[in-house]
Amino acid sequence: FDSDYMNLNYAEFKSIVTGSEKTEEISQTRIYPNPFTQSFRVEMAGVFQYQLMDAEGKILETGEASESTNLGSGVSKGIYMLKIIRDNQIKVVKLVKD
Repeated sequence: FDSDYMNLNYAEFKSIVTGSEKTEEISQTRIYPNPFTQSFRVEMAGVFQYQLMDAEGKILETGEASESTNLGSGVSKGIYMLKIIRDNQIKVVKLVKD
């Protein structure tokens, strides 16, 4: 602090994970193509769970995959959200089907 007086009324501390290999792995997930016309591919090291949802949050596809999977072939044109879950970490990606 840069002053000789300070009035601290409230402080909140939260846990933050930094430099974790698991964080790096989920951030390195490859999802392509986007936008897609037929289906899209998800590539990630190891086993992961996924949920493909429409714009209203309705789950259209759900499952577990190892290393890679193709999704979205049964959906119509529109905007979708893909949730990937691994080791209590979540990554959400917006996808568009043309």
